Amino acid sequence: MEHLNFLAGKDERILNNMLSLWSPYVELEDLKFIKANSSPSHRFEVSYDFTPFVNSHKNPSGILLKEILVYKIPYYLKTYPVMKNMNVVMKKARDLISYGITDEKIRWQVGHYYMGGGSQGPLIIYIDDKEKLEYKNALNGFETLYTVYVLNLFTGGEGIYFGENYRWKGKAKPWFNVYKVPQRKLWGDYKLDITDWIDGAKMASFMNWKENPFEVK
Repeated sequence: MEHLNFLAGKDERILNNMLSLWSPYVELEDLKFIKANSSPSHRFEVSYDFTPFVNSHKNPSGILLKEILVYKIPYYLKTYPVMKNMNVVMKKARDLISYGITDEKIRWQVGHYYMGGGSQGPLIIYIDDKEKLEYKNALNGFETLYTVYVLNLFTGGEGIYFGENYRWKGKAKPWFNVYKVPQRKLWGDYKLDITDWIDGAKMASFMNWKENPFEVK
C-alpha cells in the first residue's frame, strides 16, 4: 500500500508540474488513477479562470485581448507558456509548438518535459523511463522505447473548451495518460524541451522508475 501511495504522489507531482505552465490560471482539483491499460489511465478535474489574462493581456499592437475578435483569444491562452517563457508573439509561439527551434536538435532525456502537438496542442509530455527493445528486421537493430505521461489540457470533449460562448472561467476534465512510445514518434510530435519553464521540475527528475534513489521497494 505504501508503494501505491508513493506512485500516486508521483503522478500528481508530474501533473501539477505540467499545469504550472498555465499558473496561476489553472489549478488541479482532483486526480484518480484508473488503471494502467485504460486510455486515459488517470481521471482528473481542474478549475480555471483566464479572466484576469483576457482583461489585462495585450496583442503586439497594444490592444487588450478583450477588445479584439473573441475567437482569437483561445489561441493566446493555449500558447501562453511559450509566449511567456520565450518572449514571442502568439503566431511565433504557434510555429514553435509545431516546428520547434529549427537549428536546435532535441536530446531526449528521462526526467524532462517536452511540448508539441501543433494545431491539436499544445500537448505536454514527461519522459519517465526508457528501454531498448530489439526488433526483428534485416538489420536486427534496436529501438528506444520511452514511458511518457501525456497531458492534453485543451481537449474538445471534457477538457478546457471555450465553445461558442467563450467562457473564460469554469471546470474541466482534460486528458492525462501514461503509455510507451518509440523515439521516432516523439521526434515527429514534440519539438520543445520545456523543463526549465516548469516549477519543481528538478525535484520531479528524481521520481523516475529506474533512476529514483528514493524509490520505495
